[in-house]
Amino acid sequence: MARRELPRLVAPRKPRFPGIPREPRGFSRSEATFFPRGLRQLERFTQREPAGDPPGWWLAKYPSGTKPEWAIFWALLRLGLKEDEDFFVHAALPGVGRSFWSQVDFLVPPYQVGIEVQGTFWHYGLGSERQQRDILRIAYFAERGLRIVFIDEDDALRDPIYYTREALAGNDHSKLRRGT
Repeated sequence: MARRELPRLVAPRKPRFPGIPREPRGFSRSEATFFPRGLRQLERFTQREPAGDPPGWWLAKYPSGTKPEWAIFWALLRLGLKEDEDFFVHAALPGVGRSFWSQVDFLVPPYQVGIEVQGTFWHYGLGSERQQRDILRIAYFAERGLRIVFIDEDDALRDPIYYTREALAGNDHSKLRRGT
């Protein structure tokens, strides 16, 4: 007996109405097939860090440097300041020596400002002891005629030029100053 072929099933077409657009591609599918495409599309909306990753030459010169410190370094250069002329990295306050109390991440003598980059974990995650030490350091530098401005690491990565410009003007937007 000859084999009989089964009829091909064809999905019925949806009627088209004038003036009403078609459904978007992927519409009314299960989330299992729709979700991965959604994640790929979200890559466009991730926030880019303006300074990017620290280059090799910078990491070789400052091996203890961090990504937020690189962002502030990059911003100082973008604002027209010159390294080792207008600002110094991991600088000690002149005449005091080199210790924790006298070192600052960035020293900007023309503005009489020292910039400290605050790590979220180290300065806010370990409790108030570290914050109290930071407040004492502010007083220590103020006695020597230098204003210390703290920049939080998330702010440094998000918009380094704005927060560096604010720091040079003496405005501190850190969580330490806000008390949060």
